[in-house]
Amino acid sequence: MPEDSDFKPRRRRVAGVQVSDVPRDDELGRDAEVTEACLARICERDGTHSHDGDPASINAWVRVYEKDARAAAAAADDRLARGDAPPLCGIPIGLKDLYAVAGKPLTASSRLLDDVPRRDCDAWASLSAAGMVLLGHLHTHEFACGGTTDQVGNPWALERSAGGSSGGSGAALASRQVPAATGTDTAGSLRIPSAECGTSTVKPTRGLLSIRGIVPLAPSFDHPGPMARRSSHHASAGRSAAMPSLHGSPTSIPTSPRASSGPSRRFRASAWSRRLPRPGSTSSTISSISC
Repeated sequence: MPEDSDFKPRRRRVAGVQVSDVPRDDELGRDAEVTEACLARICERDGTHSHDGDPASINAWVRVYEKDARAAAAAADDRLARGDAPPLCGIPIGLKDLYAVAGKPLTASSRLLDDVPRRDCDAWASLSAAGMVLLGHLHTHEFACGGTTDQVGNPWALERSAGGSSGGSGAALASRQVPAATGTDTAGSLRIPSAECGTSTVKPTRGLLSIRGIVPLAPSFDHPGPMARRSSHHASAGRSAAMPSLHGSPTSIPTSPRASSGPSRRFRASAWSRRLPRPGSTSSTISSISC
């Protein structure tokens, strides 16, 4: 079971990376200190980083970009000090190892792929512009083709599955290594790890988030999406990541009533949010969010 198993919010408990990650909240502690705490937590909790996995490790991360994360956190601090920062500025995030980041390896958690993209995927381009701090790439079931992410241990019990294919994201969130992450969902790959790790996600409306620059599994079914520890925490990340697809990508949807006579473009979705269990309890909830 992860440390600090009561999981009760506490103001700026940076040492355990108990940042609230609710936008526009002082508990966030959006500063370089939080990034350093996340990096320390990864070193303390994640164990071995490998494609094969390790029975004694969570192994949520494929790669961690410490130097770049510190530089991004410092830039976010400067932006915050100027008073012109967006709500997500300075918040650390991990990206599923399908999301292209310019100049960084992209492997889809496989030895068969070793690409270094020249440009960011649309989703990360928007999150980066919003000031989020990239900590690294998180494991996926190889090429997102599976629902178990076998190389990742569930932080509640390492011998159990973290779910998939976004298992690295779910495990990193549950073990409090990062307050926000991304995943993809073709047939449950956002929802399954969120349920198995006790975290939360939303499968966005088709076309709301661009898939351009994300390693595909089945492009007509693939849905990128945000992941966090609570259903109330990922709405702003989803809105920020949606910006590219709302401005003309191949997966764009209408953004004004004049553009279409179809249903309202207001984003509505059901978010699976399995609450972390108390002793003797297996309760879970499904909550509806709209933004």
